[in-house]
Amino acid sequence: MLVFIVTDYGCNSTPNDMWIPHSKLFLDYAEAYKYFVGLSPSIDDDDNTEQYINGSYDPKSTDPDYVIIEDRHQSTRVKRPSGVVIARYGL
Repeated sequence: MLVFIVTDYGCNSTPNDMWIPHSKLFLDYAEAYKYFVGLSPSIDDDDNTEQYINGSYDPKSTDPDYVIIEDRHQSTRVKRPSGVVIARYGL
C-alpha cells in the first residue's frame, strides 16, 4: 500500500521563527497532487519560487522507501518563505 504525504512548511518574519509543518495523507496520487498544487507557491514567479522535481521517481514502483516527488518553495529572499513537498511512502 502506498500513501502520499503533502507537507507545507514555512517561517514568520525571522528565519529562526519556523512554524510547525502541517502534513496530510492521501491514498490517491491525483488527489494528493491537486492538494499539493493548491498549497504551493506560484512557480510562475521565477524570482521567488524554486522547484525540485525528483527525476528518478518511478510512479510504478512499490518500493517501501520514503521518496520525495516534488518540492516547491520560496527563496530566502522572500520575507516569510514557505513551501510544500509531496512524497510517497510504502506501507
